[in-house]
Amino acid sequence: MDKQMKKEQQQMLFFKLQQNCWDVKFCQNELEITGADCLTVVNKQKHSTGWRTVFAEQPIPSDDHSSGIFYFEIGVEHMEFDGGVLIGFAAKQKPFLSLLYRIGTYAYPNDGTFYINGSSLYGSSNKFYRKDIVGCGVNLATRQIIFTKNGRCLDVSNSLVSSFAVPLFPFISLCGFGDKIVAHFGPKFLLPDI
Repeated sequence: MDKQMKKEQQQMLFFKLQQNCWDVKFCQNELEITGADCLTVVNKQKHSTGWRTVFAEQPIPSDDHSSGIFYFEIGVEHMEFDGGVLIGFAAKQKPFLSLLYRIGTYAYPNDGTFYINGSSLYGSSNKFYRKDIVGCGVNLATRQIIFTKNGRCLDVSNSLVSSFAVPLFPFISLCGFGDKIVAHFGPKFLLPDI
């Protein structure tokens, strides 16, 4: 593929990312999507008993000709002491229960554990908190998973998306009452050089 075509394809990918937002049809009732751009999510469940999830409208590009990096990030606006926030990719499906442990889920919760293809991978050395910006991405050519915290790429080497046979969608989950995030689907990020 020549350089011009590759550049145009990457520009199209970032254009698509700009158009993404949270999907009200794949949002648990306890979460509220706010703002004209549908990028802010707040947990309204006062007596939370677990994670509440919302998926983005558009999936990761998965055709054989995709290149570049699919990436999104969230700003953690509010997180209760006993709350929780997680970011990742998964197949868009209901019910939402046990999403972390499903094959095809790639996630980074605030406790710092990485979940790759439904299994926990690493310990809690990369915890995140209120006011942090965390990101999740995938290199479309190599299928390498990318997690970031405050613009710094975290080490999840050799963690690959096993398959794009089922479309994967960005998602977030919130646990505590009042937990709040704002998403950034591009094109401006704290994205490090990857």
